Amino acid sequence: MFSLTKSFIQIAATVAFIAFATFVKADDNSIFNGPYIGASIGYSHINIDEGKSNWIYSDGTSFLQSGKNSDSDNALYALNAGYNWRFDNKVVGIEFDGTKIDGRSKGLASDYSITNGVVTDRLISDTKINALFTARAKFGMIFDKLMVYGTAGLAIADIDRKITQLNDGKNDYSIDRGTSDSLSKTRFGPALGVGLEYAFPENLSLKLQYLYTDFGNIKYKYAGTWNTLTTTGHQKVGIDNSMLSIGLNYNF
Repeated sequence: MFSLTKSFIQIAATVAFIAFATFVKADDNSIFNGPYIGASIGYSHINIDEGKSNWIYSDGTSFLQSGKNSDSDNALYALNAGYNWRFDNKVVGIEFDGTKIDGRSKGLASDYSITNGVVTDRLISDTKINALFTARAKFGMIFDKLMVYGTAGLAIADIDRKITQLNDGKNDYSIDRGTSDSLSKTRFGPALGVGLEYAFPENLSLKLQYLYTDFGNIKYKYAGTWNTLTTTGHQKVGIDNSMLSIGLNYNF
């Protein structure tokens, strides 16, 4: 994903350089000035960093486990609304958006016992960002009908996570095989991005935007049974999300 991010930033920088080099200046102060609404579709890449998990059993024993990180590529759909204030060829704005990400990240919460030094039955994970909202400031420069902008603000996400214990015949497992535990978390994090927006007639504008959100390390506490014992698992899971989208805005 870093190469995709780098390529998009290079494209934005190239467009801005060409506009500066030709001394293009907008002569219509009505564009990119005032309220707007819009919709977009695009691509989301989610990274899941499966941290080590510590399982504590009711008889006092504990085991440290490790798993494998995962990622997923998903479609996204978003709605947005905002307001721009234009000062000559400069723009300051605010934007709010809501995004639905159509996909799940499937990984391994654990498949190796660090305590015992053996491969275990897989404890699989299923992580989904149900809804993602951002509130951001925008800072842009206008060159004729093109705006190049940067944006930064706050993201909030509703994240579901489920773990399920498989039976791989290793006879070493965290919770009873075939059982699951599900948890939901609401998390805040930074939202950073860059974008291009081109104004058309009839108050429409086409935008291309890259946005990165990071929700840090989320603490999960799992509960289950192991034979006749009860067990609790503690794990920190890192989640970040990169989104590339294209959309239309209607400017009032």
